[in-house]
Amino acid sequence: MEKKAALKREVGLLGSFAMGYADVGADVYIALGVVALYAGGAAPLAFAFAAIAYVFTGLAYAELASTYPYAGGAQVYSMRALNDFWGFVAGWALLFDYTVDIALFALASAGYMSFFFPQLLSISFCGVNGLSLFAFFIVLFLIIVNIVGIRESSALNIALVIPDVMLEGAILLLGFALAFNFNSFISQIYQIGNPAILLDVGYVNSCNINLQNFIYALTLAMMSYVGIESIAQAAEETRRPDRWIPKATKFSILAVAVFAIGLSILANGLMSWKELVANMNKPLVAIASKIPFLGKVLSIVTAFTGFIITLASANTGVVGVSRVVFSMGKFKLLPGWFYHVNRRFRTPTRTIITFGMLGALMCLFQGLEQTAGMYAFGALLSYILVNISLIKLRSIDRDAYRPWKLPGSIKIRGRECPLAGIMGTMTTLIMWILLLIFHPSARLLGVAWILFGISLYALFRRMMKMPIMGKLGGKDILPGGFHLDALIVVKEGDPLDLVADKIVESLDNRFRLNFSMLIEIPGAKAEDIMRYREESMKSLRWLENKLKEEGYYVRYNIVIVDPLKEGSIMENLREELDRADVIVLFSTRRRRFGLMGEALPEALSERYPGKIMIITLGEI
Repeated sequence: MEKKAALKREVGLLGSFAMGYADVGADVYIALGVVALYAGGAAPLAFAFAAIAYVFTGLAYAELASTYPYAGGAQVYSMRALNDFWGFVAGWALLFDYTVDIALFALASAGYMSFFFPQLLSISFCGVNGLSLFAFFIVLFLIIVNIVGIRESSALNIALVIPDVMLEGAILLLGFALAFNFNSFISQIYQIGNPAILLDVGYVNSCNINLQNFIYALTLAMMSYVGIESIAQAAEETRRPDRWIPKATKFSILAVAVFAIGLSILANGLMSWKELVANMNKPLVAIASKIPFLGKVLSIVTAFTGFIITLASANTGVVGVSRVVFSMGKFKLLPGWFYHVNRRFRTPTRTIITFGMLGALMCLFQGLEQTAGMYAFGALLSYILVNISLIKLRSIDRDAYRPWKLPGSIKIRGRECPLAGIMGTMTTLIMWILLLIFHPSARLLGVAWILFGISLYALFRRMMKMPIMGKLGGKDILPGGFHLDALIVVKEGDPLDLVADKIVESLDNRFRLNFSMLIEIPGAKAEDIMRYREESMKSLRWLENKLKEEGYYVRYNIVIVDPLKEGSIMENLREELDRADVIVLFSTRRRRFGLMGEALPEALSERYPGKIMIITLGEI
């Protein structure tokens, strides 16, 4: 019998935010100069356009990760929405992204450390330069931290991220207040693309060179936003995924977009784009140095912060790759050997060591810059699948409880389609196609990686006698909760403002509220029914609006009962009572059930055991 492995929930709101920000926020320390090289003075536009796809995809993750709190992210959602094959494709693409992330940002961290220890640039051992060796040992350190526990890894991320947020905020505020030149910004923003022919760009004949360089820069700017899925990877280890994941994701989206676009605009107002390109290896240091009075000090602080935030991003890569592979092993997309949790540390040590060491070894080889496009290739492919999954799962799990739901949707053939999912699919698909056109290395290496993975997947599934295109794993992926129908019985004269307050205290918004207002009229004459119904409808509309503001789904109806007729309430509410998951009654301390009598809750409890909830309104 296979023993289930369980991860330990120790990540809070700040840790969840730090995990997302560390993976995405560090990209700006590399991307500002690289994007300017190809975009020219229009680099802020490239970051702004790329942010559109980033925002839509990030919000899709916020809904999906809180609804399906499993490690694996895109791979899990694709399995549930599509099938196991597409789940594997999404997971396999992210697997390489995270491995490259470990190596790239460990090397970047070593590069920033060379600001303080320039000897790293000159020493070598067995043909490996000092930066690569230092990066290798950085990854070994991160592997040990992640083996010990997610709490320690999360604490490390928090300690590294907070100084960076403070520093980037200070650079923005001081830079715009003391040094920003608006005329310099305006004069450069119209320089759409570098006019020179550059290496690594797959130019299309007869097309404008400037425009093609700008499009290439656009794909690189998108690469600077890769990493928002890291929050979803730790969903199984987040203490309150329904509450913290949406908030952490939205905070990360806002912070990263503001810093990426804001710092790019600031750079144009402080220096020429060519000067920024000349400082491509340390663009933030160059920006900080231009701030009057504080430039020298800020440059030193920025270099150190660059070291720690890129270290945090490498750490997030170790967390991400280990959780993706752990999840793929769990759902039989990869051998079950990877689905293992260490008994002592409650962490997936096998996946941490295996792919952490792969990232460490990558640090020892040159030419990683050529795989940078691959970093975006896999991420964009998985983002396309995430947005498609968001659309599909709205229909597949229409009754699922969504702690946070993307606003705005349209009906297509009677099915709800979120507009953000449609826009996210279109923007990420366009970015991915542009990447294939203008990045020859990504086109070659990316397709080769996916085809290699598919071959391994097909071989493994055949050995396990499992269908390649089946949906076996998707059946085990269930939402964290489902909507429940609550029948709330109120009577004419109840204080509805107090009723609303008690509902908010007692039921969260996973409950769909169906109010039935009882109006007791002896003999139930027609003229009395019309008069009471009109008055009660006004009160119920007020109650509906108040509770909708709190995020509840509300319906209501009026039930006329004859108090002289025994069993009148049960008879009139029979259909609603049978359908409800919870039946809510209100009582007071003076008279428990008012005109409904003592017999109603007893009769309901006898017929619907376990479904009755009684809420006290107090001294009324």
